[in-house]
Amino acid sequence: MKLIKLLIISLLLTTSTVFAASWPNKEVTIVVPFLPGGASDIVARKTALILGNRFPDTSFVVKYMPGASNMVAISYVLNEKNSDNIFVVGNDDLITGPLSQGHDSYNEFVVTNIIGYSPYMLAISTRQTPADFRNTIKNKGIVMFGSVGAGSGPATWLTSLQGPITEWKNIPYKGAPAAITDVIGGTLNYIVLSSFNMYDYVQDGRVTPIMISSDSRINKYPTVPTFRELGFRGHRDGIYFAVYAKKNTNPQVLREVNQAIYDAQKNGAYQEFEDKSMVITPYTLEQSNQFFQESIKQKQAFYKQ
Repeated sequence: MKLIKLLIISLLLTTSTVFAASWPNKEVTIVVPFLPGGASDIVARKTALILGNRFPDTSFVVKYMPGASNMVAISYVLNEKNSDNIFVVGNDDLITGPLSQGHDSYNEFVVTNIIGYSPYMLAISTRQTPADFRNTIKNKGIVMFGSVGAGSGPATWLTSLQGPITEWKNIPYKGAPAAITDVIGGTLNYIVLSSFNMYDYVQDGRVTPIMISSDSRINKYPTVPTFRELGFRGHRDGIYFAVYAKKNTNPQVLREVNQAIYDAQKNGAYQEFEDKSMVITPYTLEQSNQFFQESIKQKQAFYKQ
């Protein structure tokens, strides 16, 4: 019996060693479902750097594939034969995007890591003030806002709110940079994104935050009221950033990637994101997928309402 146990342990160690030597054995592609410059891009490039440091003999290349509520990127990844060498780094629009299009392609993915979480934020251009928004609320007006897509999480959350606004009108963009450019330029008054995505623009005074999607005010924005404080009814919400892989990816690859990012999270490699209001969540592979499945159920229930 002892001999059998020793043989099993030896076989496992040998398999692990062979695996470590064989993966990644060629360039790894990290797909971002948005244009460069947004939060998903920033998170993806940081993650590619972390994985590159962990596996220095391999290139981790970021590829941008925006459009069709994430379906362009999703279709590309699902059609890629080498599952072990392609990942998606982005937010939970990988669920909300397909749901808004009547697809369930998110079921073809697993998650290696949940990187972090950030509440949504509604902000205004410098041509407007919080008082202007309060007057719009008082007069039960219409708010025309920009977002990163028709089926994006922030847009879906905002348009679901009930209360002192007659109508929320969404103007979908292919990425956050384009929407922010229009807000800063004054051709768009309102924008809804994650608080993490909005941080730099708020700090340098180019946009003004007026409402967040959390249950209570957050430390980075102590003067910004929650949606409930302003008289709206709805559910608290936010955006999480994750590393997604195809379901048929080698389980050992999933564990290798999870461990590399998990260690980086624990060692403060994502501290710059925490400084900008993202809550970093070091989860194991099992915890990450449990979170992913719970998020799917939550969003499915919301879309059935």
